[in-house]
Amino acid sequence: VHQSPPIPGRQRVVTAILAGKLGQWPAWKSLASLIYPLDIPGAQAALERVDLAEKLFARCDQLSGGQLQRVGIARVLYQQPELILADEPTGNLDTASSREIMNILEELNREDGITIILVTHESDIAAYASRELVMKDGQITQDVRRAPHLTVVP
Repeated sequence: VHQSPPIPGRQRVVTAILAGKLGQWPAWKSLASLIYPLDIPGAQAALERVDLAEKLFARCDQLSGGQLQRVGIARVLYQQPELILADEPTGNLDTASSREIMNILEELNREDGITIILVTHESDIAAYASRELVMKDGQITQDVRRAPHLTVVP
């Protein structure tokens, strides 16, 4: 999950999500899916997990920053990962959107057992983690373990 998901603005949300599996599909299926989405139910299910089901056929350039970030997470979920690497997933978001994203990531960890490795410079975001490693000059300076974070309802 990127700080700013690399999703073309003119692309439809459904296509952006299905693009997550382009490298896993045969070439014919990848090309066909770019023309007509071949797994609409799969994309819909991923969007439901991030509370954006109504945006399935919206253009990505019509979404807010927080919604775009949730589309990026839905793209990852569509691939059924065991691990998510999140590089400053809240860096460009307001406080409310940041909480939404962190609540989603926390739920994925808690309910689906997906390991989340998150990089952030924000201490309030790092506080969501059950384990926090603080680094300086390439060295671990702190290793903080805490009880699982309680989901904050926006």
